[in-house]
Amino acid sequence: MSTDPDRRTAARMLRSPDSTDTSPESGPAPVDTPPAVEDAVAPLRADGAPSRLLAQRGLFFGPTTLVPEDLYSVVERGAARRERSRVRLAPGSKVHTNTYFGRFHATYWQRWTDAGEVEVDAVVSGTGRVRLLSTDTNKVWRIVAAQDVENADGTAVRLVARSTGSSTAAACSWNSPPSSAR
Repeated sequence: MSTDPDRRTAARMLRSPDSTDTSPESGPAPVDTPPAVEDAVAPLRADGAPSRLLAQRGLFFGPTTLVPEDLYSVVERGAARRERSRVRLAPGSKVHTNTYFGRFHATYWQRWTDAGEVEVDAVVSGTGRVRLLSTDTNKVWRIVAAQDVENADGTAVRLVARSTGSSTAAACSWNSPPSSAR
């Protein structure tokens, strides 16, 4: 085991490749992280641990076509093209990740860690609204952070939800405005 202090394996420990192929000839699968998010790598604390960890990746489609896509994201209105690490919305569409693999269970992290907030980083293009939702103990959804984007072209969006002690799960919602008649 390497004890090299320059290695930042702790910061990458929770990262996983987008492929489940483990055959020897396939080699390591690349991790497709948008550049704007990759540039925001957390600095190390004084004890050498990262100040932020990636706890969950937002995936919109299963590892193969045999997996039902609604386990990862749901097209609530309109049409959208879901890929493993991104989703493209048609005008007037709405997609959310309040799904089996899309939810982030904040109470688990609140109970077993000292995490005081949840951050969602996304790289967006086009015009629309990105929302971070949470539920209370009665499972009533509320918006905890939101950002409107206009004519974005690979713009980094960060939504932050601070711990209030009552959040149980977080999910994201993406909205695209209807196309305007000309």
